[in-house]
Amino acid sequence: MGKCVYTCETGWGDCTAAPGCETDLGATKAHCGTCGNACAAFCKAGSCNDPVSVAGGFYHNCAILKDGQVYCWGRNEKGEVGVDAPILSKTPVKVSLPAPGTATQVDGGGNSGGTYNARSCAILTGGSVACWGDGNGVPAKVSGLANIKQISVGNSHTCAVDTGGKLYCWGGNSDGQIGTGDTGYKSLPVQVSTNVAYVTAGGSHTCAMKNGGSLQCWGDNTRGQLGINSTMDQSVPTAVSNIVSVEQVQCGQDHTCARDASDIYCWGANVFGSLGINSFEQKLTPQLVDLAGAQTIALGFGNTGAIVASSVWMWGNNSAGKLGNGNQANQPKPVQIGLSGVTALTLASSSSCALLTDGSIQCWGDNTYGQLGNGTTVSSSTPTTVAWP
Repeated sequence: MGKCVYTCETGWGDCTAAPGCETDLGATKAHCGTCGNACAAFCKAGSCNDPVSVAGGFYHNCAILKDGQVYCWGRNEKGEVGVDAPILSKTPVKVSLPAPGTATQVDGGGNSGGTYNARSCAILTGGSVACWGDGNGVPAKVSGLANIKQISVGNSHTCAVDTGGKLYCWGGNSDGQIGTGDTGYKSLPVQVSTNVAYVTAGGSHTCAMKNGGSLQCWGDNTRGQLGINSTMDQSVPTAVSNIVSVEQVQCGQDHTCARDASDIYCWGANVFGSLGINSFEQKLTPQLVDLAGAQTIALGFGNTGAIVASSVWMWGNNSAGKLGNGNQANQPKPVQIGLSGVTALTLASSSSCALLTDGSIQCWGDNTYGQLGNGTTVSSSTPTTVAWP
């Protein structure tokens, strides 16, 4: 006599010691598609619907899942996490985007100089842009924009690049950060430049990488963050000399860094060691950082980070432990924080987050508003895992 066996129906599995096909492989996070295949966030129709990108905001963070859904968490006082989220969102909350309801990139920003404001913007699938926050948690499409491929949100201004290389900016312009030659507020996007490959909006300054690798910056230059060997503000795009073949540029609150094929250069404010040059002296021109082989860089409010061989290096402002190295001492040169398998890094105002190869997100630093996404408001000077609902 043979042994009695059974076969599970399609989409179900016997994943426990108990008899029977008790596990729904199309929805169970720990057994998505097959027994033992764990997802970092969600299981959807038998496939892991995990984060594919992460972005820092002001006191909030956001991520995009594999299927294009956007989730945010952290402070939501101005609707920057979304209309469906509580004021303190300690775990990720889905953002109800306008049609088509999915996105290819998300970014956040804000400021607390006098009046607190914060916002998030996303490039919707198809190339339009929707933003929310600044007092309205309902995402609204930004008029006049189409075929957008990249977006960056600063303290009070936002910039975007379309597929043809046209650069548009709008919002606060008190320091000339829009780049139109004046300091008047721009309620709608205005075209600033052409032949642009990438734009980054900082505190009150902006930098753009042109096709071919040249670099231009404009706006607030009080700390030398434009890299033009002066502290005079510039209201139009101004060339940054002494640096060529740029492959990436990022603006922080009042410092800037750029990366070429092998090296990182930083300039601007340095009171916290933000430039990574083992000093606290402000610099008006690009300075070489002693860290080779970086794959990407990320800047925040006085702190800087880089991914080298899938590991994270951090330096600068370490308030609330946002460097992730287990203490709160400022670091004037790069320190490795012991987090590996990292594919993306983002720095917000007081926290930092990394996306790992397994689809999980690790965050560290200030957690007063739940911006670490781990279900608590306890700050951490070492990486903690974002808890998905």
